[in-house]
Amino acid sequence: MTSFLEINGLNLSVHSDGRVLPILSDVSLTLERSEAVAIVGETGSGKTLTARAVMGVLPKNAVIRSGTITFNGVNVLTKEGAAAAREHIAMIFQNPMSSINPLFRVEDQMNDVLNWSLHGRKETKEEKTSRIRSALEGAQCYGDGKILRMFPFQLSGGMRQRVMIAMALLRKPSLLIADEPTTALDVTTQKEILSLLTKLTKEEKMSLILITHNLGIARESSMKTYVMYAGRVVEAGPTAQIFRKPLHPYTKGLIDSIPSLDKSRSMEGIDGEIAQQDRAAVGCCFASRCSYAIDKCLTRQPELKELAPGQKVACYVAEQGGLRVV
Repeated sequence: MTSFLEINGLNLSVHSDGRVLPILSDVSLTLERSEAVAIVGETGSGKTLTARAVMGVLPKNAVIRSGTITFNGVNVLTKEGAAAAREHIAMIFQNPMSSINPLFRVEDQMNDVLNWSLHGRKETKEEKTSRIRSALEGAQCYGDGKILRMFPFQLSGGMRQRVMIAMALLRKPSLLIADEPTTALDVTTQKEILSLLTKLTKEEKMSLILITHNLGIARESSMKTYVMYAGRVVEAGPTAQIFRKPLHPYTKGLIDSIPSLDKSRSMEGIDGEIAQQDRAAVGCCFASRCSYAIDKCLTRQPELKELAPGQKVACYVAEQGGLRVV
């Protein structure tokens, strides 16, 4: 039985300055109906490109070398399959100010989204207005239609993000992809947006892919977590289990980097910078930053293996039980 969304062995490269650079390497992910999954990792780890591959909206210089992506039984990597999948997938992009046209009022832009989703079906102006207002209310944008007459620059960051969510809801998607939906928002607004996404996925029975570099957000809002580093999935499993006992040194480092009010727990960072994918072909992609690395880590990339029930990790040290987790 296949999952609602299934990515298997995805390998993707980009052409840049006459070179072919591997960006995603053997990425695999599964998502069930009405399930919330988080993809976490530093900037440049391949989170957004993975999501864009699902949407079929990759940059022109990106090439999928191998692998499969199926959504609700449809092959997304064909032109017809990608078009069919986009009928049921919506994406909230990272920066709402650059994703909403600043020259048009909210109502005009929502009408464009609605007209596209109708695919030629006729609706009266009153029916369209009713659907738009219903979507705005679902995204907790209230104000008796005042927001519809406003330009994006007249809205706060949190309200712009809610408008983006409302646009996504207009399409009635069965899968919602939220790419860093709380970036540049204050802590209170972040919590409101996350609570809204959680509420909507339950009420609308949508599946959710949450892309974030914030592990606290992943812990609060997802059932499963995929940890990506340098274009690879290095750990995957139930979110609560990963936070309770991370098996990969990178995951442990991310968790140890979270600030805490517990004075007995010190906050530790991860030394070095994220590996460049084109330089990570030999050995473990995290070896240069890993304090646990052994000789084997420098010569061969570890495979993603299930080392605990439902929890997979790509790490030789973890395979030997050598990762010290307190």
